[in-house]
Amino acid sequence: MSSRPPFPFDPLDPSTADIRLLTIEPAAIDDPLRCTLRHLALDENLHHEALSYVWGDENKTLPITVNNHTIQVTTNLEAALRHLRSNQKGRHIWIDAVCINQSNAIEKSDQVLRMTDIYRFAKKVVVWLGKDDDEDQEDDPMEDWKGTARASAQETFLFVLESAMFLAGHANITYKAEELFMHEKSRGAHLRLVEMLNRKWFQRLWTLQEIAVASDVEVVCGTASVPWKYLYQTLEAFSKAEKTVPLDRYLYVLPLTALRDIEFCRVEYQLFSLTDSDPAKAIEYEVSPLINVLYYVVGRRKMKDIRDRLYGILGLYFDKEKWAQDPRLRPDYEKSHADVFAGLARYLIEDHKQVGIICTQQERDIEGIPSWVPTWASTADKTHLNSYMDTKPIERRSGVDFDPVFSRDGRTLTVRGRHFSYIEFLGTPAEETPPSESELGEDWISFMRKIVLKWKQEVTSCPLLKRNYRETSWKDIEGDFCEMIIHGMTEKATDMFYECLVNEGLMKEIVEGSARGEPQEDRDYQLKVMLLDQARWCRNLFGRLGKDVPFVTRQGKIGLAANGCRPQLGDILCSIYGVPVPIILRAQTAGYKMVGPCYIKDSMDTKMLHEVQDMFVRIGKGLQEFKIS
Repeated sequence: MSSRPPFPFDPLDPSTADIRLLTIEPAAIDDPLRCTLRHLALDENLHHEALSYVWGDENKTLPITVNNHTIQVTTNLEAALRHLRSNQKGRHIWIDAVCINQSNAIEKSDQVLRMTDIYRFAKKVVVWLGKDDDEDQEDDPMEDWKGTARASAQETFLFVLESAMFLAGHANITYKAEELFMHEKSRGAHLRLVEMLNRKWFQRLWTLQEIAVASDVEVVCGTASVPWKYLYQTLEAFSKAEKTVPLDRYLYVLPLTALRDIEFCRVEYQLFSLTDSDPAKAIEYEVSPLINVLYYVVGRRKMKDIRDRLYGILGLYFDKEKWAQDPRLRPDYEKSHADVFAGLARYLIEDHKQVGIICTQQERDIEGIPSWVPTWASTADKTHLNSYMDTKPIERRSGVDFDPVFSRDGRTLTVRGRHFSYIEFLGTPAEETPPSESELGEDWISFMRKIVLKWKQEVTSCPLLKRNYRETSWKDIEGDFCEMIIHGMTEKATDMFYECLVNEGLMKEIVEGSARGEPQEDRDYQLKVMLLDQARWCRNLFGRLGKDVPFVTRQGKIGLAANGCRPQLGDILCSIYGVPVPIILRAQTAGYKMVGPCYIKDSMDTKMLHEVQDMFVRIGKGLQEFKIS
């Protein structure tokens, strides 16, 4: 569908609350698909269903008949319509590809405003994962596993239902989940669940909104179905058991991140919904759920149009009228990508003083985007620099005006702070090839050590370091870099992770000690946590560490330029009021360019950072102004 054919149906009246609703006419599964499309007012009494699915390859299409017109839909949507069709009565269901004129930017923008209500008012949201044997699934990780055959979707969902009933009412869910894991029936079902969780639907961004607001969700794969709540409960119980069953029992760990993203958004949406009935909570929750989802979720999700990275979630956390009336936020597919992201950034900074968002990673290839505007292209896992990124609004103090100021065209942001140093020496990004996704902690620890040793070798050639390190204590630099990259981890194995990163032989000693069976419980548990969790930590860290650049300041302190920014010699290091970490700025002909956030050794203590912010308030008008464009 590189060029869309004319939309053959009557336009919607934007002055009404009308939507189009599709009715799949009853027939046998192999009969031609015939549907009708009507204009109806959207309200709670519509008694419709809504489909949550992946479009699939737009160049692979099949015909269906709608209101006596033949239209083309993707093969995945055609399969969904065929499998969801009843042979007894019509099925009334909202589907974006058919119910919105995708070629009309004005209509598309207007209907996006209504999508939260479309899924919230639906009597059921139907998740279509695809056919049982999905021929479009890429990179199937389960080609062969110890001779175990994957269960069918029907067998898998039956096992999920049986597991949910088995787990119900048991206080020790982990113990009961172990019993399920060791059951022979679970092997094939586990394989199928891993395959399903790797399907594209779980990575899709619009999924977050469609499921978060739904009152009832049914998951369908081929001819099999299961309620969402039972699927989620069972998978969470399995994930707790993974660390306690033998390591050779399940080689493939359930990829639950995408599933948890959806549940995270459900919880944040519920927090936001509290503001409807409790005005006292309105201020507390007015923006924090949105900030949490932007920082921790959207960077992992996939979409065809990057503007949907915002449009796909803003409906969860804004009253529809406010969303529609604020020109900074209103969906508009005629706006440039740069203007869409700048609009949200300006709202968060102007209305909620969230200046710290300027540290978030950007996509540099978006034409015309100001350097201070975040595009939320990556997630802020609670490791490394992001442990400091719990942005807080600027406190209002009498007689002090630190409000950030925007230029008339909204492209230049003026903030206040202090310039405290320059970058005098630069290393280079890591160019090591990381281990494969299936490798466990031992290989990843060794890989991370290579990066640390590379950084050490580079920075020790800088004479400025002798101010803070004696040549006899160059070893301390390794520990300092290790501290930088793992700061913020709170899981139980954090200390052991650090020790393994610093002590090259410790991981091998632990693995070999466990293989000999000594000592028992605690060491075995720690080993499993490390093998399963530390590989994840390292993979997540390398997503940023592979791009981080070590540097040395004019005062001889080592640091890391974070989030993929590209510093240059002579860039300035600043503390900005309202920004929780030091930032790197580059002087331009007029003002500055935002380069990115950084970590500087001995300058990141949380208490010290708070004291710096308090100092800004005390010295007030002595601060410098930085115009960032």
